[in-house]
Amino acid sequence: MTEGARIVVRRDQHWLAAARAFKVIVDGEVVGRVRNGGTEVFEVPAGDHSLRIRLDLAKSNELELELLPAERATFSCRPAPWDVLLWPYRLIRRRPSLVVLPSPGPPVSDNELPPDNELPPYDSGSHAR
Repeated sequence: MTEGARIVVRRDQHWLAAARAFKVIVDGEVVGRVRNGGTEVFEVPAGDHSLRIRLDLAKSNELELELLPAERATFSCRPAPWDVLLWPYRLIRRRPSLVVLPSPGPPVSDNELPPDNELPPYDSGSHAR
């Protein structure tokens, strides 16, 4: 069996949508949620994956990842406050973009991560929405 990899998603603290959790989508499946100011870690098999963040109709760009065994890829996400004024236009044009997922964020130290026994397992067959 090949060794897995980890995707770390850190949500920057922000007043916009502060009470709502962003959905973390790996390979088209919701694998978990990240709350305002929180950090979540997702175990995935090594290999090619896609990553997207979503909140209702708002979504991030989709990132394509190639993860090696035991690799840890870290990303930051946050709401795009300038889109608050543009949401009617984005909704009509079916191009909502309230959440952005920038290039990989700063490294996360091991003491910021939850213990291994608290990591949500990646299940490519789950359909949790």
